[in-house]
Amino acid sequence: MISIFNGAIAVPQTKGQVAVVEETTHLRGQVRKAWVSLSGYRAEFVADDNHVKLLKVNTKVKIVQDSQIAMTGANVIVSGELYLRDKGNDDTFNGSIYYTLFVDYTPVTTLNQ
Repeated sequence: MISIFNGAIAVPQTKGQVAVVEETTHLRGQVRKAWVSLSGYRAEFVADDNHVKLLKVNTKVKIVQDSQIAMTGANVIVSGELYLRDKGNDDTFNGSIYYTLFVDYTPVTTLNQ
């Protein structure tokens, strides 16, 4: 079964470096594969007097299976990178990374007694 999830990761105020943020989705079942797609972004300088020199947005996905008890599922971790730079590379920025997550997995079913 392939399930589709939409999400957003807030990027806190950052200055002069790449902001790396993560969001975890826990799925009950066996996760075979996951893909993530960038569906949008919001990036802005905190001050008003800036001109964009460089904008970089990236997403990636990682699957962490629970090795203790296979039936408890897996965590699918989406990470995003946002970098907004002006001429001096000295101004604070923030934003959001919007993504679509595709997960191929077999959900755990429970029997009602």
